[in-house]
Amino acid sequence: MKDSTISLRGDLDPSSVTGLRATFAGITAPETIDMSGVRTVTSAALIEFLTLAKRVGSRKIELLNSQPTVTRLFRVLGLDRMFLLTKRDAAPVPVRLQKR
Repeated sequence: MKDSTISLRGDLDPSSVTGLRATFAGITAPETIDMSGVRTVTSAALIEFLTLAKRVGSRKIELLNSQPTVTRLFRVLGLDRMFLLTKRDAAPVPVRLQKR
Protein backbone atom coordinates (compact mmCIF):
# COMPACT_ATOMS: atom_id res chain seq x y z
CA MET A 1 0.00 0.00 0.00
CA LYS A 2 1.40 3.39 -0.92
CA ASP A 3 0.09 6.94 -1.02
CA SER A 4 -3.22 6.03 0.56
CA THR A 5 -5.00 6.53 3.83
CA ILE A 6 -6.18 3.73 6.05
CA SER A 7 -9.05 4.61 8.38
CA LEU A 8 -9.32 2.92 11.75
CA ARG A 9 -12.47 3.05 13.89
CA GLY A 10 -13.67 2.05 17.34
CA ASP A 11 -11.70 0.54 20.20
CA LEU A 12 -8.31 -0.93 19.33
CA ASP A 13 -8.30 -3.64 21.96
CA PRO A 14 -7.55 -7.39 22.15
CA SER A 15 -10.70 -8.22 20.17
CA SER A 16 -9.53 -6.08 17.23
CA VAL A 17 -5.85 -7.09 17.16
CA THR A 18 -6.24 -9.80 14.51
CA GLY A 19 -7.89 -7.35 12.10
CA LEU A 20 -5.36 -4.65 12.94
CA ARG A 21 -2.48 -7.05 12.31
CA ALA A 22 -3.96 -8.02 8.94
CA THR A 23 -4.45 -4.37 7.98
CA PHE A 24 -0.91 -3.44 9.00
CA ALA A 25 0.60 -6.49 7.23
CA GLY A 26 0.07 -4.85 3.85
CA ILE A 27 1.91 -1.67 4.80
CA THR A 28 5.49 -1.70 3.54
CA ALA A 29 6.03 1.99 2.80
CA PRO A 30 5.18 5.33 4.40
CA GLU A 31 1.46 5.54 5.02
CA THR A 32 -1.21 7.73 6.56
CA ILE A 33 -3.53 6.19 9.13
CA ASP A 34 -6.67 8.18 9.91
CA MET A 35 -7.21 7.73 13.65
CA SER A 36 -10.15 10.13 13.99
CA GLY A 37 -12.60 7.31 14.68
CA VAL A 38 -10.46 5.52 17.26
CA ARG A 39 -11.77 5.85 20.83
CA THR A 40 -9.23 3.78 22.76
CA VAL A 41 -5.94 1.98 22.19
CA THR A 42 -4.85 -0.83 24.51
CA SER A 43 -1.43 -2.40 24.97
CA ALA A 44 -2.39 -5.25 22.64
CA ALA A 45 -2.94 -2.77 19.81
CA LEU A 46 0.16 -0.76 20.72
CA ILE A 47 2.25 -3.86 20.06
CA GLU A 48 0.90 -3.90 16.50
CA PHE A 49 1.78 -0.22 16.05
CA LEU A 50 5.31 -0.87 17.33
CA THR A 51 5.70 -3.85 14.99
CA LEU A 52 4.57 -1.66 12.09
CA ALA A 53 7.02 1.12 13.00
CA LYS A 54 9.86 -1.37 13.23
CA ARG A 55 9.04 -2.85 9.81
CA VAL A 56 8.47 0.43 7.93
CA GLY A 57 10.84 2.71 9.78
CA SER A 58 10.58 5.28 12.47
CA ARG A 59 8.66 8.51 11.70
CA LYS A 60 7.39 7.13 8.41
CA ILE A 61 3.80 6.51 9.50
CA GLU A 62 1.49 9.48 9.91
CA LEU A 63 -1.27 9.06 12.50
CA LEU A 64 -3.86 11.60 11.46
CA ASN A 65 -6.49 13.35 13.59
CA SER A 66 -6.39 11.07 16.63
CA GLN A 67 -8.62 11.85 19.59
CA PRO A 68 -6.89 13.86 22.35
CA THR A 69 -6.74 10.86 24.70
CA VAL A 70 -5.11 8.70 22.01
CA THR A 71 -2.63 11.46 21.11
CA ARG A 72 -1.79 11.89 24.79
CA LEU A 73 -1.20 8.14 25.18
CA PHE A 74 1.23 8.07 22.24
CA ARG A 75 3.05 11.13 23.62
CA VAL A 76 3.27 9.85 27.21
CA LEU A 77 4.72 6.58 25.94
CA GLY A 78 7.22 8.42 23.71
CA LEU A 79 5.66 7.01 20.56
CA ASP A 80 5.49 10.48 19.07
CA ARG A 81 9.18 9.89 18.29
CA MET A 82 8.19 6.88 16.18
CA PHE A 83 5.04 8.18 14.49
CA LEU A 84 4.08 11.52 12.99
CA LEU A 85 1.09 12.69 15.05
CA THR A 86 -0.72 15.25 12.91
CA LYS A 87 -3.96 17.18 12.86
CA ARG A 88 -5.58 18.31 9.67
CA ASP A 89 -8.92 19.90 9.03
CA ALA A 90 -11.30 17.94 6.89
CA ALA A 91 -11.32 18.85 3.24
CA PRO A 92 -13.76 21.64 2.49
CA VAL A 93 -17.14 20.46 1.29
CA PRO A 94 -18.27 22.22 -1.87
CA VAL A 95 -21.49 24.16 -1.37
CA ARG A 96 -23.80 25.18 -4.15
CA LEU A 97 -25.57 28.42 -3.63
CA GLN A 98 -29.06 28.73 -5.01
CA LYS A 99 -30.00 31.85 -6.89
CA ARG A 100 -33.16 33.58 -5.78
